[in-house]
Parts: sequence; C-alpha cells; structure tokens
Amino acid sequence: MAHLPLTLFEDGKFQAVLEILAPQFEWPRCKTFARMAENLYYTCKASILKLFLWLPKMTPVTHAIDMWTTKDQRHSYMTIVFHWIDKAQFQSKTRLVAFELIDGVHLGKALTSCFWDAMEERALLHHVSTMKGKNASNNHAMITQLQHKYQDIGMTWTYHEHFHFCAFHVLCRLVKDFLNSMSQLTNEDYIF
Repeated sequence: MAHLPLTLFEDGKFQAVLEILAPQFEWPRCKTFARMAENLYYTCKASILKLFLWLPKMTPVTHAIDMWTTKDQRHSYMTIVFHWIDKAQFQSKTRLVAFELIDGVHLGKALTSCFWDAMEERALLHHVSTMKGKNASNNHAMITQLQHKYQDIGMTWTYHEHFHFCAFHVLCRLVKDFLNSMSQLTNEDYIF
C-alpha cells in the first residue's frame, strides 16, 4: 500500500479516466513523480529551515512521522511533518521538515538515528511536544530510544505522554480486520 499514491498514475483504469478528462496530456511514470517530489523537497529544504529559525524554541509542535519502503524493497524513507499553531496569526501551520532515506531496514535503531540526525541537523530537537505515528513495533522501539536520547540532553519526553497512534492508521487497520473477518463468514454465521 505504501507505493499506492505513485503507482495510482500507472493503473490502467485511472489512465482511462485521465484519457477522457485530458486526452492531450501525457502523465509521467511513478518513478518520475518520485524523482520530482524528492527534487522539490531538496530545492525547498533551505527555505523550510529558515522558516523554523524564527519559531520560538519551546513552541509546542506535533511531529507526524511515517516510514515506507519502495515497492522493489530497495529503499526505505522517513518523512517528518510538523504541525503547530502560529500564535501571532492564530493559524494552524503544517510543514514537511524531513524526507530522509533510512540507512538499512527500518528497525527501531535505524529510525531513531534517522529522526535524531534530521532534527539535530535542522536544530529542531527542542521543538518537541507530541509525536504521532503508526502502531508498529519499530515505532515503539524508536520512541523508547528517543525517550532516552532526550533524557541525555536534559529534556523530559516520555513515550506514554507524548506519543500517539495515528487515528487514521488505527481506523484503517480496524476496517481491514473487520472486512477480513466478514469475508470468512458463511451464510449460516449471519444472525437475522
């Protein structure tokens, strides 16, 4: 499923709809989209870093993290998105902070290193309030390790108080499990 947003453009039915809507337009391949997204991120990275220079040091920020592996299993990525309230304008703000290639497989230690290095490089380690992510064992390991790393620099950041499971991922998992259980039922299992 992680590759779905990009491979959707190569789906035959999707392309048929696009052909009807815009027959003169030729859609790029998913690898082209991926390359464009990565190039755009690196082009905008400097302006993103400037944006956070003026953000007061202890402004509460929610980190949304997600990891995925490419369809061919050759590359793993981590994205980190910040959500915060701009107090001057009282507006909700959202910015992509990091789009990082994970060194090796995305186990807890590699995720911890990737997250910590990205935040340290951007001088954003102190902009930590809460974090949300998938309910996965590698995330549990990462959060536990981050808790210790924050303690080492004198910050109190605890797993149970500051990490929240992404409601969307939890809901998707529940629906998927429900649909799987329904497909295994026979007519005799239904109570009318």
